[in-house]
Amino acid sequence: MIGDAFGPGAARAFPLVFFAAIAAAGCTTDGLPAAAGDLTTTIDTAGGVVRVVNSGEPPRWQLTLEASIGPRSLAVGDGGPEEFGRATTAVLGPGGEVYVGDSQYLEVRVFGLDGEHRRTFGREGEGPGEFPAHINSLAWVGDRLLALDLIGGRINEYSAEGEPIGQRVAPGRWGGSGPGEGFHPAGGDEVYSQSLITEATGLATAFVGQNAAGETGDTIRRLDDPTSDTEYVSVCDC
Repeated sequence: MIGDAFGPGAARAFPLVFFAAIAAAGCTTDGLPAAAGDLTTTIDTAGGVVRVVNSGEPPRWQLTLEASIGPRSLAVGDGGPEEFGRATTAVLGPGGEVYVGDSQYLEVRVFGLDGEHRRTFGREGEGPGEFPAHINSLAWVGDRLLALDLIGGRINEYSAEGEPIGQRVAPGRWGGSGPGEGFHPAGGDEVYSQSLITEATGLATAFVGQNAAGETGDTIRRLDDPTSDTEYVSVCDC
């Protein structure tokens, strides 16, 4: 759960809380085992159409508290690294550390699961590892951390230690910074970044594949429901 309610100039202290979902093999917050299910998924192809059929009862998922970063109070403190101006994204790193992107201060802060601050990297600017305008999303592709700035039109690449190791242009055209406008993981070495692409009928929202080597060449167009004002997209590790 990431707080994102404070605008520029309103640095406040608030906790970042991370949960993990567990199923039958885990335990719930009250110590009781989660309920097992008998969910069965059948996939077949008929007439060139892939059909996915679910039957039975799914397992009952529960959330357990994994870590909490920062004080419980919202009062302004001493300006420590756990005080965020606008925390917009957080991701767990391969070494068991939490990487938090702060779009007000345009930096990435790294914490252990014990809540202790480990290091900070990134800043406002146009140079390597710097952010011109925003931090929309963080994601790992292999051992490389990608940091997306849609407004600035770039993707920064870092090592786990925070050293800049590359930079690429954010695909398409985009100027947003709202929910969902970021990376969508699709496997251990691939994510999809949201962008606007130009089609014959005008601009359309699509998702462009990214991995450690660069763009994958895969583009998934957002699927629109013609009977609804709501837009849908399907991204999977297929």
